[in-house]
Amino acid sequence: MKICAITMVYKDYWALSQWYTHYGRLVGFDNLYVVAHGRDALVAQMCPRASVITIPRERLNGFDRNRGQMLNSFADGLGLSYDWVVRTDADELICFDPAVYR
Repeated sequence: MKICAITMVYKDYWALSQWYTHYGRLVGFDNLYVVAHGRDALVAQMCPRASVITIPRERLNGFDRNRGQMLNSFADGLGLSYDWVVRTDADELICFDPAVYR
């Protein structure tokens, strides 16, 4: 089964470092996608094996709706190459109970 994870971030470096490590261990670092909201070289440095996509930060009107539509469309596209796409904010980590799932 092929799984990837996607997040979007803007200068939340601590959360991004946790997200990258957590999901990289679960799905493989090469299966991570980070959408950087504005140009930020540090994001690519922090996530060297992830695919980093930069989107402009100029227009913030209707941002939440536009962000949701963009990430849903991107996740749909990734679904053509992956069996599962995990989409979370950088400060959200999905964990499993090792007593139940091995």
